[in-house]
Amino acid sequence: MKTTKKIFAAVLAVMMIALMIPFSASAATTLTVSCNPNAGTTGDKADYVGTYEYKFFKLATVDTTTGTVTVEDAYTSNNALVDALNSTDTDKSQNIITICDGMSWTGTADKTVTFKYDGSADVSTQEITDLADGIYYVYCSKKPGTVKSVQGSLISLPYFDGTDWKYNYETVNLASKINVSGITVTKTVADNKVGTQKNAEYTLTASTAGSTTNKVGTYAIVDNMDNALSLIDNTVKVYFVKDSVETPAEDGDFTVESNYAYKDATGIDATATFAVVATDALLQGDKFYNYDTIKVTFSAKVNADIADKVTTDLPNTDGLYYGNEGNFTYKPGNNTVNVATAGLDVTKVDGNTTSTKLAGAEFTLYKDSACTEAITVEGVTVKATTTTNGNDKFYYGKHEFYFTPGVDYFVKETKAPAGYNINSTIFKVTAVAKAYTAVGTVENGAATVVKDYPVTVPQTGGMGTMMFYVGGAALIACAGVLLFVLKRKKAAK
Repeated sequence: MKTTKKIFAAVLAVMMIALMIPFSASAATTLTVSCNPNAGTTGDKADYVGTYEYKFFKLATVDTTTGTVTVEDAYTSNNALVDALNSTDTDKSQNIITICDGMSWTGTADKTVTFKYDGSADVSTQEITDLADGIYYVYCSKKPGTVKSVQGSLISLPYFDGTDWKYNYETVNLASKINVSGITVTKTVADNKVGTQKNAEYTLTASTAGSTTNKVGTYAIVDNMDNALSLIDNTVKVYFVKDSVETPAEDGDFTVESNYAYKDATGIDATATFAVVATDALLQGDKFYNYDTIKVTFSAKVNADIADKVTTDLPNTDGLYYGNEGNFTYKPGNNTVNVATAGLDVTKVDGNTTSTKLAGAEFTLYKDSACTEAITVEGVTVKATTTTNGNDKFYYGKHEFYFTPGVDYFVKETKAPAGYNINSTIFKVTAVAKAYTAVGTVENGAATVVKDYPVTVPQTGGMGTMMFYVGGAALIACAGVLLFVLKRKKAAK
């Protein structure tokens, strides 16, 4: 970087001298240039990734035999530039650059060179031998969206080193004048515990890209969440942030697009769960570039049928896809955010033979320990109905209910299997993240189950049956005595 700066300093410093010192020699100047962020730049090299296009515009011709400066016809009407080119001030070179940086460079260039940086390998140099002697302004006409600005360069062909005119340059690394924005992308979640009745609350942040002088054509904060989760559309909120002050985005600033197509960091086609996309109107104006960060908040819910995901992490990643036409960049977020849900299940057994699993028992889920407030989803009570397979899950309608880890739930049997008495125990169960927790008590040091006992019915021919016979006979005898007494009374009258 120091060598590059010395080269530029030497080039700029001799401009005034070049105007006054004559030299009789004339030869074709060889200029070797590069745009290599691996040399002479600091910061994250990924922020430099992209294509750079530089255009060389000839401002004036220098006669090396007389020192005469002749301004090109296209710029003779720009008095400030003409004066700067003919100035003998020590800061004339910087004055020329300042004036040129403020000009529009849409015309035909004398030379155009293009460099592409992939973030790793050095960028190859390019040798230029077909530029006529003169003073050139080098303008960066194409750059990635990470770039805030690229200062123009001033090159004299040939240049005077104080003693002699030089027609061969050391390599000039144009990357040393690139100012990148330092893009960062982050994601957080308020709580990593989710369930059917508790959503994941996410926050995404991404640096703004580009600048008022390098406006980006695309800016999309992409989100990729596990398929066990889904976005709640009306929860997406977007804010502009500067100096920690948040300003809500207005209607028309951003759109929310599902299944957003983009290219990942390796250039492979990808599809995001959704993206928050800046509109063309926002990006083509100046408002967007006046802020440092874009903040997005949203809620995601657990899908109704994700039973295979209860025991695993539910990851969520994000990134920023941005850039100009043909010069797009994907910056992945710096972390993966995981959330987790939980499940409960129940197994009904015969109290006398606990290895026998029973079907047809119904268990209801409650919020309170007194079991007075049943948990409902969309008006449907959450229940489990047992089968002979055991480990039966809780459902609301056809959908499984997912429990928030760390929360206490209360379960009570509300219907017994046919021929069995109901178990009146109220079971308190705390949901455990990424696991199914069983309702009931541990039997024989193994399975956790809920026991029901058969209804006791007196057996035919036993003592219980004899009691019915004796009782019935006694009632008949009493009825006969009563009838006899009533008839005697009637006869006495």
